[in-house]
Parts: sequence; structure tokens; C-alpha cells
Amino acid sequence: MGIEQSKMLFIDQPLKFKIVYDPSLAPNEEDYLFCFSNHQMGLSLDHCVPRVVSLLKKFSQEKLYCFAEIDGHRCFLWDRDMEDFNLEFFDLRPSALLLPSEFQHAAVLGGYLHRFRMINHYCGCCGAKMKDMIVERARQCSVCQHIVYPKISPCIIVLVVKDNEILLARSSHFPPGNLSVLAGFLNPSETVEQGVVREVKEEVGIDIKNLEYIGSQPWLFPESLMLGFIAEYQSGTLKIDSSEIEFARWFNIHALPSLPSEISIARYLIELYLSRRISPKSSKIGAFGVCAE
Repeated sequence: MGIEQSKMLFIDQPLKFKIVYDPSLAPNEEDYLFCFSNHQMGLSLDHCVPRVVSLLKKFSQEKLYCFAEIDGHRCFLWDRDMEDFNLEFFDLRPSALLLPSEFQHAAVLGGYLHRFRMINHYCGCCGAKMKDMIVERARQCSVCQHIVYPKISPCIIVLVVKDNEILLARSSHFPPGNLSVLAGFLNPSETVEQGVVREVKEEVGIDIKNLEYIGSQPWLFPESLMLGFIAEYQSGTLKIDSSEIEFARWFNIHALPSLPSEISIARYLIELYLSRRISPKSSKIGAFGVCAE
């Protein structure tokens, strides 16, 4: 797959998709209903997002949560009883990939907001019930007025390169056979660049130079913002931190193993570097506005 055909989620927001926040909105029959339960998303039997009309009797008196709009039709969350909905439930990531791009965006955002509202059902300060705020996307305690905003955790993700080689590693939580580039969460008080250097040193024991910021990807599985870099090897030999990494190795770009998912920024970074090394004249990348020329 060429880099310009990347399927990466959230690189270019589809024109038909728009983030909306208005808790006062009521659904119309043709609006969409995004149903989530136990980290899964419900789709109709033909693998589509159900319309409100198909489930109207269930929530004629319910107040729903509007979070987005697709081609003029609003998107609402439903997280209550779904026993009679006749839906198939799938893990969020594979279910999103069954859908067109604008529905992928809505599904991932809806799943994130569903989790945010569920884990903030009660106040962490006094234990009273929380409620959606009207003026902004947040939850507020009904007693002590404590406010909680959606949490985003900044992470760095970096492709380390050495001429015709790239560094790929495997974490113990990866599915069998999966390799990827290095990544980790930022610490409080450090810059993004310091975080890149630290994570590489901690995980594989080498020093890097010439960091190049490429772009970012909201990775709401569950709540990360991935900040993507390409960096050059400077010195040192691989020394793996076994508490985080179980395998790391340099791979020649002409003999690569299976690569990360096409929807991930890890794959994007790898394909960008390959395009620069193999076909430098065709390495313009529309998604980030990056050009190697």
C-alpha cells in the first residue's frame, strides 16, 4: 500500500464528519445511534450503525447525548438496556473498520466519550452523582461542583532509523507476531523531545539524534494522543529493558517483517521513511503536509 493511500484513523477528518456538543438536542428519526456496552459497539445485522427510527420506542422519553454529526445527521450515544435491539456487538477497533471513514471517526469518538461518562458516573471527591455540563464537554458533581474534563494522555512514538535499517520492537502485550516502533507516555515536566530521547534510551539503550516531528494521531483506545517522530541512530548497542520490551532488532528496509496495522501512526512513520529511501521523488505526503524534497 502506498503512503498516500494510508487508511490511518484521524489523519484527515472526513468532510462529512463534524464534532458536535449540545446536550439539549433531541434525535430525529434519521439520526444515528451509537450503542456501546462492555467495550464493544453494536451494529445492525447488516453491519451498519442503526438509525434512531429503528429503536424509537425504546427511548421516546429518554434524553440522549449528542456528540457528532455525519452528513447533516446527528450522532447520539445509547448506553442503557439493549436487550431487544437486535444488534451484533464487536470490539470497538474491528467494528469501526467495518464502517466508512466518517463513521469510523464517530465510532472511536463515541466509544471514548462512553467510557469517559461511565468512569465519571460518581464524583471522585465526594461520591455524589456527576452530570453532563451544558456549556462544555465535561462532567460536574451535583453536590460539590467538582468538574472533570475528558482526559487525553500524550504519548511519543518514534521510528529510529540507521541508513537502510529501521528499529522494530515487540512488547509483551502485542498479539503474537506483531512488531512496531518504540512508544511511551510523557512524564510530567518534560518536553516532548526529552520524552522521545528518554523512552528510546530506557527501552533499548541507544542514543538518538536529529529528531523530526512528523504528525499526531488521536488514538482513543482508550485515551492517547500519539506524537510521531522519526529519529536517527547516534550511538550504543541494543540493550532491552525486559520489563517493557521482549524483543528489538534492526531490520533492513528490503526485508521487513509484518508491519503494524494500516490505521496506525506507526505504520505511517515506517511507510514515510520507506518512501524517502526507496522513491524519494514521490515522497510527498498529503496527510501531514510533509515533503521530503
